[in-house]
Amino acid sequence: MKNKNIFKTLAVSTLALSLLVPTAGSLHVHAATAKNVVTSSSSSERDKLIKSIDYNFVQDLMENINDPAHFKDRKNIAETLGVYKNYTDTKDQKFGLSRSVRTIYAQNQQIIKNDLIQKINSNYKGSSIVDYLKSAKQPSSFKDRKQLAEKLLMMDYSGTAKQNAEMLKILRSNGK
Repeated sequence: MKNKNIFKTLAVSTLALSLLVPTAGSLHVHAATAKNVVTSSSSSERDKLIKSIDYNFVQDLMENINDPAHFKDRKNIAETLGVYKNYTDTKDQKFGLSRSVRTIYAQNQQIIKNDLIQKINSNYKGSSIVDYLKSAKQPSSFKDRKQLAEKLLMMDYSGTAKQNAEMLKILRSNGK
């Protein structure tokens, strides 16, 4: 569970960085390897791979980043994403690939979050998250709120009044 929060924190940090620095959210890696950056050959393969990058994908990549047995997988990911012209598994290329994948994960999480916020819509004006969720015809138990908090990228939800107020604020923001 601790690793899950670390990756979500990395994803949120990467997303924040990509919003502040226009090139950080792209698949291009740092200047030392920029000459090896290419575009992918098949946009449908690339799009399919991008949509599949979730927490488990990132965790598997990071756990096996130094395992030579997974070189072909990393090379395939790099080529499909169009990150490198000739992926040879150097330290810089591994770093660039993991950075690109974490950035895509963060962007995917933000899309999921915004879609969820749009789905859970209510005209409720009070200050209770439970009542807000009930008025939106959504489950409101602690377990359900904890799962919702994870999807909204809120870390370590324990149901405090402050966290509930934050969740209510996020849901009312309409993804903005």
